[in-house]
Formats: sequence, structure tokens, C-alpha cells
Amino acid sequence: MVLIGNSTHRIPQIYLTNPSTKYPVSLDVMVAIIDTNYSIFTDTFNQYGSSFTGLEYTDIHSHIVGQSIVINDKSSPVKPLVYIILNDINSIEISGQILIIDDSSMGSVFLQFLTQEDAYQAHSLLNYVLDNPNVDIDALSPVADSVSPIVYFYSHVGDNATLDYIAFNGATAGSPYDTSYGYTFSTSISLTQSGTASGYLDKPQLISLLIDYVEDNRDGDMSLLPSNLIVNSATGSIIDRILTTGTYSMTFDLCDIAHNYVYATMSLIITD
Repeated sequence: MVLIGNSTHRIPQIYLTNPSTKYPVSLDVMVAIIDTNYSIFTDTFNQYGSSFTGLEYTDIHSHIVGQSIVINDKSSPVKPLVYIILNDINSIEISGQILIIDDSSMGSVFLQFLTQEDAYQAHSLLNYVLDNPNVDIDALSPVADSVSPIVYFYSHVGDNATLDYIAFNGATAGSPYDTSYGYTFSTSISLTQSGTASGYLDKPQLISLLIDYVEDNRDGDMSLLPSNLIVNSATGSIIDRILTTGTYSMTFDLCDIAHNYVYATMSLIITD
């Protein structure tokens, strides 16, 4: 059997079965290309499994809501490339523009996307559907996730009403604030009252003093790790600990699966 296709007119998915319970069947598959500008397998780590290339995140659709998804080709009329059962997905990893799905039925499924943004959006979309299997992808508006995670601050340092407010643009009347309000926040922290037993402030301490929780519209509750904080001294140097009084700034290195980043700065006035 000889099948001919290209990047826009894909070979339809073929299903093979062996009705015999006694004798195994072996298949030899030969794949050839003549286009020097197109490669079937473009990754660099000796991939194996089912591979689909030239994809966009908009090629992913719900097949049976709550049970399966389908990835379509770009032909007209549209044809399915592969059906994936949600319960068969063990894990999804991303490597550059390639998503690698560990599927209990099909083994490894490699999805190569046209752009890095497509890969990010597809990764986000698939994880969202796994967490919310009754979501119909075609009913999402928009399908792409362009919303950054939201960091929710306490009203006061340490969630303690006797300590300083956490302000937004200098205002405190609307506290508690979060990063959906804007980009500039500030507060004052006492090393003596709020520092560690050794008299300094480190990133875990800043997280516990300032941040209530982090939530994303698609990814749900998110963990905030010390590595997600960037603390700068007044001279602009990046530091891990605040040891002395003065003015410092804290920003975030935090994004969701779709790589929407949190853009906000917290000005810290450190007192004795």
C-alpha cells in the first residue's frame, strides 16, 4: 500500500487490527520525503512513537466532551490526524516546540508545532482539559490563554492588622490588593518584628509576610517559590537576603503554563 501526502494534505489516520488470537502481525513501514525544506521528524533526541508535525494550537478540538480530543489536519475538508482518550494521558511534557504525550494506549505521541507560542498554548490547553474534562474546547472564547496569573496580597504585612498596610500606588483604602489592580505596590517591614530569628528577611519570609495566594484563570492555584521572586537592593544588585534597613524592590519571575508572566513591583521600605 502506498500513501502520498504533504504538510497541508495529510495522510488520513489508518487503524489496523489483528483478528487472530494465535498469530502476531508485524508491520514494516517505510517513510520517504522528497522536499528538502520539510522534515518528518525535526527533533534532535532520537524520538520514537507517533509524530505529527506542522501543528497549531487551533488544530486541537474536543471529540467527545469529557472523554477524548482530536487533532485535525489542515486539509479541506478537515480530516482527523489522531484521537486521544483523556484517561489514557499519563503526562505531557514540552521540549521547545514539541509536546510529548505519554499515552497508555499509544505510547509516546510527539506533537510538533509551528511556533513556540503554539506549543505553549497547546500545552496550556491540554492541561486545562485534563483538569476540566467536561470543558468543550470549541466553546472556549477565546481558546488561547492570554491572562497572567494573579498574585493576591494580604491587607497588612504578615496578615497582621497591627503592622503596615500593603498599598497599591500609595493607596490603602481598597486593600487587600492583587496584581490585577496594576503594577506598583509598596509596604514597610520591620526587621525586628518580622525578620527571621537571625534578624534578616529572606525570600521564604517575604512570601509568608506579603502573599496570600496565587491563582490563574486556567491553571488554578499556583505555588509561589523563592525562585519566583527577584529582590533588588537600592543599587540594583540582586540579593537573596535583606540584612540592613533601606529601600528594596521585589519583582516576580512567575508565569502560567501558557507563559503569561506576572508584571508587578513591590517597593519595600525596611526599618529596624
